[in-house]
Amino acid sequence: MSREQLDVIIRNFQKDPRRMQLLEILGRQLEDLIAENSPDLHGLCDTLKEKKLISDEECRELHAIFAVGAVSTF
Repeated sequence: MSREQLDVIIRNFQKDPRRMQLLEILGRQLEDLIAENSPDLHGLCDTLKEKKLISDEECRELHAIFAVGAVSTF
């Protein structure tokens, strides 16, 4: 990927308020991951739902995936 292509992607991303909200939310998750060695996956889902970035159904699906992932890592 060239620098110009990356610049276009960044500009397009910055034009979309929903994408910028998502970037902010994911940034906080990354900070949690670095500081706590673990992201707050349930908090992520709840925040995405609160900001209307995902539906109730998608939130339930993510909670189910997180639960399965937590069990399968042992």
